[in-house]
Amino acid sequence: MQGNVLDPAKVAQVAAGQDVVVSAISPKGQSLQMLTDAAQSLLEGVKRAGGKRLIIIAPGERTGTYRLGTEQLVTDEKGESHISAEDFAVALLDEIEQPRFSRQRFTAAY
Repeated sequence: MQGNVLDPAKVAQVAAGQDVVVSAISPKGQSLQMLTDAAQSLLEGVKRAGGKRLIIIAPGERTGTYRLGTEQLVTDEKGESHISAEDFAVALLDEIEQPRFSRQRFTAAY
């Protein structure tokens, strides 16, 4: 579906009746203010539509692997936590299609 991410009314129109709203706008060449405005518009529009889940992702490189956690941050052997937007998107879509953490916080990283 398409709409204007900066217009909460259009976001609400597109989001109406959806279980999950996923935004994958590209921040390339955009100002930080535009991204902030888009996030606020998405939040307001999804709220107006009665939506329950909003997921925002951005581009990166996919490795095809990730680990999941719950309340604790998932870290590597150096104590760092990172994940590409593509792998994070896959983790989110996996959770949407096969929920394991309904109404719970979960984390994803390498």
